[in-house]
Amino acid sequence: MTLTTLANPQPDRNPTTPEAIQHQYDLRLEIGVKDETEIQVATIFYDLVKRMKAAVDAGQPLEVFTATDQPFSESIIMAQEEFQTAFKVDKTEGKFQKVLLGFKIRTATKLYDIKQRLIKNYLNAHDLYLREHVGGFDEG
Repeated sequence: MTLTTLANPQPDRNPTTPEAIQHQYDLRLEIGVKDETEIQVATIFYDLVKRMKAAVDAGQPLEVFTATDQPFSESIIMAQEEFQTAFKVDKTEGKFQKVLLGFKIRTATKLYDIKQRLIKNYLNAHDLYLREHVGGFDEG
């Protein structure tokens, strides 16, 4: 018996092709709250998804999932309560208030590249922070 530490790829699949590279991220969107005005969280999120899909590498898909692992489509409008439950929407209190929501993406484009393409003209301009979330969404 011979043991080896080398992975032998299947002959019909090249591991260096873009289709073979898949990134999965659990993300947290933080929306800065400057005053007591009502924030349209769902509208902001739908716009973010549209912009993220435009920011991925040409020809590459971006799949979006709720914090509860359900596929998300920006063409389907969710009720407010359904949206808050699916994305675990929460609000922080204190000096710097934020609205938080969690979601997941799968794409061949690295998160760093997506954020760099959105940071100056969209994220910073709208007081949005997109961060990788560790620990899962079971507790919010």
